[in-house]
Amino acid sequence: MQAKYLPEDSLAYLAASARVAIDAATEAIQDVNGQCPEFEDLPGNLQDAIYILDGVRDAIRGEAMAHNVHRATHYSNGYPIRIHYKGAAITDPSGVRYRPDTITTMHPSGTTDAPIPPQDIVA
Repeated sequence: MQAKYLPEDSLAYLAASARVAIDAATEAIQDVNGQCPEFEDLPGNLQDAIYILDGVRDAIRGEAMAHNVHRATHYSNGYPIRIHYKGAAITDPSGVRYRPDTITTMHPSGTTDAPIPPQDIVA
């Protein structure tokens, strides 16, 4: 059975998940061959892409603010908007294994945008 939620919850979800996706896309655009040049040094098409992404982020945030969901931490049904958890174990370059702190967005239906590994295992 799917959890009930309101249109405002959908907007809060879009505002949270789109922001993360847009920020990741912008970061990927700015990573040119492993380098991160200044914005002015990027090719024009990549600068345009960043302007477009910034416009989309601003439009979504503006709508979220207009409906007062831009700072929401929970949906109307009680589900949290973001979930903090320990990610899958990784090994850093010096050989130390650890589980990084990770955040993902939860849909108002109760499903997360990313699979969450079991939280009771150690690194």
